[in-house]
Amino acid sequence: MTPQLKARWMTNDLEALIALVSKDWMLSLEDALPTITMPCLLFVGEADPYYPGVKKCADSMPNATFVSFPNLGHIETLYRSDLVIPYIKKFLAGVPQA
Repeated sequence: MTPQLKARWMTNDLEALIALVSKDWMLSLEDALPTITMPCLLFVGEADPYYPGVKKCADSMPNATFVSFPNLGHIETLYRSDLVIPYIKKFLAGVPQA
């Protein structure tokens, strides 16, 4: 973790971060996901600790597109725009225009 990223994390609201990963929050999310009918793109690195949760979310959403990236963790996936952007462009090209 870079010093800049560590400093940014240290300024976060600890109670908000705890709420983010709390079981009660996830249960309400599980109830909401099947009702999200808009097209959604979810992507995650296969080495990301959030991978199982992201996959579960995508499987629960009726119009979700799920993309995973082998050998990439959480931050590495975000920094690999060369891999991610083609999927975003393809996804957006398939979304009906209002």
